[in-house]
Amino acid sequence: MATVVQADPNNMVAISDIWDEDWERWLGRAGEFLGGTVNGKLWIASLDAQTECIWVYKDLFEQCGVKVPPAGQPLTVDTLISMVEPASQLGYDLLTAGFMEPWVIHGYYFNAVHQLQPTDTPDVLLQAMEGEISWQQDMFALPIQAFAKMHNARVWKEESLNIDYQVSSVERWVSKKAIGLWANGDWFVTAVDEYIPKENTPDNPNVVT
Repeated sequence: MATVVQADPNNMVAISDIWDEDWERWLGRAGEFLGGTVNGKLWIASLDAQTECIWVYKDLFEQCGVKVPPAGQPLTVDTLISMVEPASQLGYDLLTAGFMEPWVIHGYYFNAVHQLQPTDTPDVLLQAMEGEISWQQDMFALPIQAFAKMHNARVWKEESLNIDYQVSSVERWVSKKAIGLWANGDWFVTAVDEYIPKENTPDNPNVVT
């Protein structure tokens, strides 16, 4: 559903106001299921991707001196590093993560490499795995270097290498021990709805990516 509309991902969108007859027929009663609507409407957070996102509390994030950027304008590694000390002074870790689960790293790495490859096809990672091209290229090395640089600058605590994402990391984030969650989309909606429902409503879209 996130691809139906073009919108800033920092805003909630009432998709029930804009879907067409085909969508309404396809969804059926799923579009109005109990607990799925707010103020009589079905809302979504419009995103271009639901994986490899860093979810943050917007108010705390911007207290570190950096505005949440518009859609399509990612933060740089150096910008995140510059926020570590301000976050610490506010009493928070900047990010929490659960890198013990390998897919949390794999998802980031594959996504970063694909953003660096010059064309959408062929898939350079598959080519490298098949031995068709060399791994000794910047597009394979730079994401690893960026990860190491952030780790050494304590963008996340070292313990993030040894904790799981689905329970420990998410728990640290919903408990506001960290401003941001290095996440992969799944479990996110459930966590927000159950533990911090007041942080992301149509009137207060404070959880953004």
